[in-house]
Amino acid sequence: MLNKSEILKVAASIEEAGIEFYREAKSKVSEEMKEVFDFLIKEEMKHRELFEEMLRGTRDFTIAHQLTPEDYDAYVKAIGYSAVFKKEELELKMNNAKDIITFAIEMEKRSIDYYTFLKKMVSPEDHPLINQLIKEEQNHYAQLSSVLEKMNK
Repeated sequence: MLNKSEILKVAASIEEAGIEFYREAKSKVSEEMKEVFDFLIKEEMKHRELFEEMLRGTRDFTIAHQLTPEDYDAYVKAIGYSAVFKKEELELKMNNAKDIITFAIEMEKRSIDYYTFLKKMVSPEDHPLINQLIKEEQNHYAQLSSVLEKMNK
């Protein structure tokens, strides 16, 4: 069974991976694109801080139920998402601005998937918080998709 600290540590590590990716990406894009990545870095930092605050015990966050084998598999998959963002792979994805944005879109989708899974693991009283994180990640996804669409024109 997962405990709240494990869930929050995984969530914080996913946000940290996002920060690292966006910082690296920012160093490889044009000046006008840097603003997009500055915004995304700040957003990921806010999310990480939220999870770290929860870990410090300033907000109660409870697990709604024990994991089924299917839920455990989904959790392991979510942990795997954070492993996807290894430095070597990030460097492979940094060939050009389109590749960077495409990979960033993929990363935001994976964050949405993780938070959707996380929502199933927490008590209903914590759903509004998780819904807000999902909404913010969806906004990032939409913003990056719009940037990619403009680049493809």
